[in-house]
Amino acid sequence: MRYPGVIVLSVLETISYDTWLTITRFPCSVTIREDLANSLVDIGFIYLKDGRYGITELGELFLNNALNRNTIN
Repeated sequence: MRYPGVIVLSVLETISYDTWLTITRFPCSVTIREDLANSLVDIGFIYLKDGRYGITELGELFLNNALNRNTIN
């Protein structure tokens, strides 16, 4: 399934500020939360540990590049 970039960025931004995110706090409808989380884990943007999701280095890099359009790290 494809997800709007704004949802992916919102998830990554939330994790970058809060350090951890449980699946119930994902900013989308309950029917796509698990699939969205699995997709982000599969591409390496987030990881799952002890039932919570954290952001990876790749996720931080993607988020930084998306939010700072004039700089690519």
